[in-house]
Amino acid sequence: MIEPRRFLRSMVLAVLFFGGFDLLAAEAVAAEQFETVQFETEQAETEQFEAEYRLTPDDPGSTPDWHTLLHQGITDSKGRLIRYDHPAHLGVILTGPVEFREGEHEPIAPASTSKLFTAGLALSFLKSDYVFETKLEWNDRGTGVASDLHLFGSGDPTRTLLLGSDGLWHVQGPTTTADQLAKDLADQLSLAGIKTVVGPIQWDATDDRWKISVTPKGWDPKDQGVNVIGPLGSISQTTFNRAMSKAFTRAAIAWSIKPSSSLRLRPSRRFEIVHRSAPLRELISTMLLYSVNTMAEGLLRKVGEVYGSRANANLHDAGLELLREYVSPRVGGDTVTLYDGCGLSRKSRVTADAMIHFLESLRGEKNYFRDLFTGLPIWGSTGTLRRRKPLPGLDRMLQAKTGTLHGHYQLAGYLVDSDPSGLDPDDPNRYHPFVFLTDTGDLRPGYWHAVQDQFLTQYATVP
Repeated sequence: MIEPRRFLRSMVLAVLFFGGFDLLAAEAVAAEQFETVQFETEQAETEQFEAEYRLTPDDPGSTPDWHTLLHQGITDSKGRLIRYDHPAHLGVILTGPVEFREGEHEPIAPASTSKLFTAGLALSFLKSDYVFETKLEWNDRGTGVASDLHLFGSGDPTRTLLLGSDGLWHVQGPTTTADQLAKDLADQLSLAGIKTVVGPIQWDATDDRWKISVTPKGWDPKDQGVNVIGPLGSISQTTFNRAMSKAFTRAAIAWSIKPSSSLRLRPSRRFEIVHRSAPLRELISTMLLYSVNTMAEGLLRKVGEVYGSRANANLHDAGLELLREYVSPRVGGDTVTLYDGCGLSRKSRVTADAMIHFLESLRGEKNYFRDLFTGLPIWGSTGTLRRRKPLPGLDRMLQAKTGTLHGHYQLAGYLVDSDPSGLDPDDPNRYHPFVFLTDTGDLRPGYWHAVQDQFLTQYATVP
């Protein structure tokens, strides 16, 4: 459900942005944008749908028959009923002021609500203050000359460029673009007294498995660019070298790519400089707020590198093994099937009951629940929920992770009570988990988003 011309434009912009024809990097960026562009297109259809039918929720603040409300369709201000009779599988659970369940054990593709699992995994294992380090080592040959430069990447996934509805690239959240990384490293070399760099920059990783690309089960061919995740996340070596050349020029450092044999006769000392990412809590916030696929896949692999088994031939499998182990005891009796960290797999399955158990378990994680919750989009205000129909003025709010995947329009998050008394904001009783999973079999996001708007507005305003 994406306009082909618009997506082709994003590919062209990616190539132009990276300067020249670094197609590997362009593919990574364009694939990263696919869900974002799809989100924008579907939100535009939702707004068109609501404008045409002038959607008005039925008596906010009342207590309706929830089953009827879920299936009755959309009634506009003129009393017309709009309902699609296409069969749909729904998994819906409400808690807190309303207790409602329907289809709670129906296995449905989680789409990007899978990022809740990945966020929990990363925060649980790596901790909120964790930072990715990119190291540059060199030999100081004296008189301001550096040689034998060696870059060690650790999979920093924070290069996050998003294509906005205006067709322009926007940087969101903490980022490490190739230019920013190169500038930081060049500035640090300059401060160390380096005036000349001799020889190429060798490219390496903290774990050789960062160089191995794996296609998760259930991915569509158009998703492959998301899998271009290497030592510098989705920054390619060509892009990085070009950025370093510009950064050296700005820092008044001369760079001769050809090595010099005469330099090896000089004594040298080995030095290193380090570029550090923003802390993990900020990366998690960006990933959840804007549903960034490459960040989710990068975090999955990082956990696999640091804590996974070396017996796994690649970091995706190492991380996925830990993800399944982390999720399994937190989802109740239903089985959850996961094949990736971002939710692009069409083979992954979760039930509403499993997801509600997971959301309930998160409330008890005092070490990282707030860091995860803070990153969730706010209904009608931020991130991928910013264009949803605003809730009436009240003392509750909805924060949730969205998911969109070919006829699946998912929501999983919390209805949050206000706390006017100023009591502990971490009181788990303030956070009421809810889940709204769909497998519609069709591509009518406007209608299904309107159904969710109508249903969840009633939920948020019930006495």
